[in-house]
Amino acid sequence: MKRAKPFYDLVPAGLLITLVAMGAPACLGGGNGDAPPRNANPTACNGRADLCDRSFEQMTMVSTHNGMSNAADGWELPNHNVGIEQQLQDGVRVLGMDIQVHDDVVKLCHTFCQLGERLLLDALLAVKDFLDNNIDEVVVIDFQDDSGDIQALADVFGESGLLPYIHSQPVGQPFPSLAEMIASGQRLVVFGTSSQDTPDWYLDYWDFIWVTWYGTSTTAEMTCDLDRGEPDSPLFQLHHTLSDPFPDRQLAVTANSNPFLIERAIDCWAETGKRPNLISVDFYDIGNVFEAVDILNNLDSPDEYVPE
Repeated sequence: MKRAKPFYDLVPAGLLITLVAMGAPACLGGGNGDAPPRNANPTACNGRADLCDRSFEQMTMVSTHNGMSNAADGWELPNHNVGIEQQLQDGVRVLGMDIQVHDDVVKLCHTFCQLGERLLLDALLAVKDFLDNNIDEVVVIDFQDDSGDIQALADVFGESGLLPYIHSQPVGQPFPSLAEMIASGQRLVVFGTSSQDTPDWYLDYWDFIWVTWYGTSTTAEMTCDLDRGEPDSPLFQLHHTLSDPFPDRQLAVTANSNPFLIERAIDCWAETGKRPNLISVDFYDIGNVFEAVDILNNLDSPDEYVPE
C-alpha cells in the first residue's frame, strides 16, 4: 500500500531543471545572452579533470531538494541554510526549484507562497551570472511546475538570457560529455513535466529520470525501490531526505552523514544496476554529501567500494 506523503511535500516532484555548471579559464564568446562563454579545451569539468570525458549517465551530482527554500532568505520551514547563489558556489550542480504563477508573475515557492517566494527571473539571472563566471561548470535545475503556463516560463527564460546556454537532448540518445557541453557553451539542462506543448529545450522529466520514494521520516523507510518513472530511463535520482513532517537539520545529520549516505547509494547502485546520478538532499551543507559524491565518482561499479 502506498505510503502517505508528508504534509510539506504534498505536491509530487515533477519539474526538474537540471543546470550543469563548471568553472575555469580560457573563454571563447561573450556572456551577454547572444553567445554563451565557451572553453574549447577544459582541463577540469565540474571541478574534476576526470569528469571531462564523462556524461551525466556516468557521474553523480549533488541535488538540492526544494533548493529555493532556505533560511538565509527568510523562508519558513526551509530545506536549506543558504540560497541558490551559495549552493552553486559550494558545488551543488542540480537545483530543485518549484514554480507557481501569481498575478501573472512566475515565482519560486513550494505549495504555499506564504512560506517564502522569489521571482523566477531573479533566480535565473543568478544562475546565468554563475555560468558566465564559471565556464567549466554544467548545472541542472529541477522544476516542480505548478504554474500551468509553459509560455510564461519560456518568456522568463528568454528575458534572463539563458536560452543560448540550454542543451536540447534528444530522447534515446546518450548525453554528450561534460567537455563537449562546455565547448559548445550549452551547459544548462532543463528537465520538467508539463501537459502542454513544450520547447525542445524543456526536457520531459519522465523521459530521462526515474526516482525513489522521498516521503520518509526514518532511515528504515528508505529503500531503493522505484517510485516514479521508468527503470530504463538513463538517469537515476536517489531521493535521500527525511522529514517529520517538515525538513529538520537534525534529521539531515542522520541522513547526510557517512557511512549511512554512501552505503545507501552503493546498495542502491548494486540493487538496481544503475549509478545514482542525482542525489537529492535537504541541508546539503550538513553531513558528508560532497564526500559521498566524490567517492561515487571515483568508482566505475559498486563492487569497487571498500568501506573504511
